[in-house]
Amino acid sequence: MISRKYLVFLMNLLVFSAAAQTLTPEPEPVSMVCLLANPERYHNKLICVEGILHALPGDQALYLSSTDADYCISTNAIWIDDNGLIQFAEGSSAQNSRHGKLVYVIGRFNSSPQGHDEVFGGLKHPFAGTLEVREMGGRRRYFDGATNLLFSEESLKSPPPPPLPDSLLREPCNISETHTRLRAMLPDSILADISSGTEPELSKYHMGLGRWIRNSWNLWKGGCLADYMFDTLRIFHPDDMSGFLLESFWNSLHHKTFDMRKYLVRLESFYVPNMAPKHGKCLVDSSNVRFSRLVTRRGSKGQKQVLIWGTCFAHRHGWLYSETEGWKRCDRFPQSPSYPADVAP
Repeated sequence: MISRKYLVFLMNLLVFSAAAQTLTPEPEPVSMVCLLANPERYHNKLICVEGILHALPGDQALYLSSTDADYCISTNAIWIDDNGLIQFAEGSSAQNSRHGKLVYVIGRFNSSPQGHDEVFGGLKHPFAGTLEVREMGGRRRYFDGATNLLFSEESLKSPPPPPLPDSLLREPCNISETHTRLRAMLPDSILADISSGTEPELSKYHMGLGRWIRNSWNLWKGGCLADYMFDTLRIFHPDDMSGFLLESFWNSLHHKTFDMRKYLVRLESFYVPNMAPKHGKCLVDSSNVRFSRLVTRRGSKGQKQVLIWGTCFAHRHGWLYSETEGWKRCDRFPQSPSYPADVAP
């Protein structure tokens, strides 16, 4: 005879199984690049993908970029089998249409050939079944579609600012010059926003103003400003250079002296552990070596080198190390940066 406890167990199991079947599976986030390169990998999977939507008859597609959408480059698009869920741009108000907008789509992917052959002329990969199309919210736009930097979304609604004079476009060669250029070129609203915020809040400018600084002032290519920061301040990565410039600029707006040593400690706490060898042993007494400092220097042909410095636990033997240069004995820390007056510790 079946016990009461066993019956209760079976009933709970049936309820749990029914509830599990009704749960909606979480879609897998996939980039358009991965989807276009490996469509078979995602066949019949529930996925979420971002792109530029075209909602026109014969052009129901999600494009990799705005340029691909503008020129209808079908090899960089996937067909959207919307089952009538997308409101076509033709005959609908611009306010309600998602045509030309950055959206994300949730649906089940099908890698078999689809699409309007006359428009796309190739294999298109549709979503079959239930679709969810949402306009992207909270995603900031950084450029106006050409080459002009957008300091804020309000820049799109305002007349374009007058072009900057050549004196401001030229690459600065020290920290004071960068502060002077930023004060002269930034709109008053952005200067007020930077000044009213905190130092951690400057991170929101990394992909906008920060990217403009990195590209326009040749921090990637290695111009005079990048060389100055590498040789004098021991900052070697362009992302850290632009971050340093924005943080020191924030301090200058508040008439504060920028704490250079504190900034370097932050960099060293990130880079040194990632650059240290897994089994760092002193080559003299085999004791463990504790690496703690970053070193930037020039090679025999002027090439930039980034190393780490530390001492062993047993006898304080000093060592320089990098993957390319290997180990080199150096009992004293070899670099003492000369801080500029406006960023002195």
